[in-house]
Amino acid sequence: MMDQTNDRRVSKSCYPQPRMKSVPANPCRRAGTAWLLAAVCACLPAALFGAGNIVNQTWHLRTGDDRLWASPDYPVSNWQEYNLGVSAEHQNAGNTFWLRQTFRIPTPWSGEPLRCELRIQAREVDLYLNGVQLPLERNSERIASFLAPAKLLRAVGEDNHLALRISGSDYTGGVSQDFLTIHPEKKAVPSAALNMKFATRDHAFSSGVDVHFDVVGRLDGAATSAGTLRVRIENEFHKLVFVQERPATFADKESSLRCEIPSLPAGFYEVVAAYSASGIEVQDVQWFAVAPTELSCPHTAPADLAEFWQRAKAELAAVPPEFSVQWDEKRSTAAHRVYSATMKSVGGVTLHAWYIVPNKPGRFPVVLDLPGYGGVYQPEWLMGDSDIAHLAIEPRGHGRSTDKVNPGFGTPGFVGYRILDPENYAYRGAYLDCVRAVDFLGSRPEIDPARIAVKGPSQGGGLAIATAALSDGRVKCCVTAVPFLGDFLHHLQIRPVYIPEFTEALKADGHATLADVARTMSYIDTVNLAPWIRCPVLMGSGLFDDDCPPHINFAVYNQLGGPKDYRIYPTRPHNVGPEWEPDARAWLRRQFGLE
Repeated sequence: MMDQTNDRRVSKSCYPQPRMKSVPANPCRRAGTAWLLAAVCACLPAALFGAGNIVNQTWHLRTGDDRLWASPDYPVSNWQEYNLGVSAEHQNAGNTFWLRQTFRIPTPWSGEPLRCELRIQAREVDLYLNGVQLPLERNSERIASFLAPAKLLRAVGEDNHLALRISGSDYTGGVSQDFLTIHPEKKAVPSAALNMKFATRDHAFSSGVDVHFDVVGRLDGAATSAGTLRVRIENEFHKLVFVQERPATFADKESSLRCEIPSLPAGFYEVVAAYSASGIEVQDVQWFAVAPTELSCPHTAPADLAEFWQRAKAELAAVPPEFSVQWDEKRSTAAHRVYSATMKSVGGVTLHAWYIVPNKPGRFPVVLDLPGYGGVYQPEWLMGDSDIAHLAIEPRGHGRSTDKVNPGFGTPGFVGYRILDPENYAYRGAYLDCVRAVDFLGSRPEIDPARIAVKGPSQGGGLAIATAALSDGRVKCCVTAVPFLGDFLHHLQIRPVYIPEFTEALKADGHATLADVARTMSYIDTVNLAPWIRCPVLMGSGLFDDDCPPHINFAVYNQLGGPKDYRIYPTRPHNVGPEWEPDARAWLRRQFGLE
């Protein structure tokens, strides 16, 4: 079940863990006579290259706030590991946390002025060098650049201590741009670049085969550099499945090393490759997938799931829809007519929507566009096609649909609204709102009922799946990106972001437990609704996504009952990136029979 202590354990019945003894001591093979590492690591500053760096990006983490932790004498042996190249969300660092690190000045750098460059995506950042707080002036990109005070630096060969106090981390969606580097201000010293390359575009491997990728690198400013390469792999549940350190050598031209690891269970894996040598610290972070379509999880559907939703739909059917449309002349264009639409849903909620129709005769295919958490669509965003209509619904609590339900999106907010009451939970109502929108489309003479699609990202992706499941076959195709609301219990194990909201609800009740929260969510969880879908589905997933991680995406995908396809974007966070929309549009037009 859910655990407020942020336990990183995972149910072995759903996600078998590889035994460490099955991983050989040296799974990475030689390429030539040395490990050779290339390409630019995107998470490091441009100033690093050609300038060297002596700060490793793996730090010690402690959640909380105590200024004593800045002291070099304060022990950190029991602190957790934290990597600046990995998002704070993924590492569950908390709202305020401290990081500690040490570095030594190489002998060739002795007496050189040293420049420190720091980027931390957070509201507040304090930096301490050997116990002394340094003034920070960060620019609009959250970057500070300054000379390290020579009087605070210790002699060559001695440890210098860095401490970072970080509060209010910025939202990243999964891709970190944080770094801290120290390098000579003027003296040219060797530097390196590092990148991992995968044979497949989506970084996906089949089950039962060895995982393999190339570690590619380049050394600038020297012929060779002898150091250490560390490869560390965690699964999506934060469990370490592989780690290795071994000697490695850089060369002054691009070279690569093939790294092979025995087959891993179905799931998703983060790999950090880092090279350390005198005056050189560089790393790359990537994700890969193993047999994502074979991912399976325990059955969590309640016995009365079908009855629950039959009763809910009957309640909706008893509500007079009161459909209305009003032409918006200012928003309309020569190619599209824009209407503001309203309709009634359960609980007496008035739903608002934007209805965009091609400005020409005919019956058109239509897309029901469903918003992300707290978001709404604007009509001008939906005018890319002159032969497809759009209905952008604003479910209860969103946009203009706040007459009866308006909890907001903070803590507590929409996801926790009436979480202990399945019959009145926010998402029961929101799902029914989307079904009512399908009712609206079925009432319109200009819409072809054989070509109704649902589409949305994140929360909208979850709403799209729920709508396709609950609309009795009227939805003919579904496009979902990084869908929310699936595989609920595992979502909390991967990233317990919603625990504070549920904790607030439990405090207000005084008697309920997290088991009661899980019971409500079992009716909402799209893993349990997905088997009811028979129409074609396209799903997009970003491997770096922290908000709706690919595990919960594929947990739902694998339960779908009809034709389906997916796109994995291996370097993308929660926003998936610019590749998704063209892929989704092309697929959707094919489903509609449009060129």
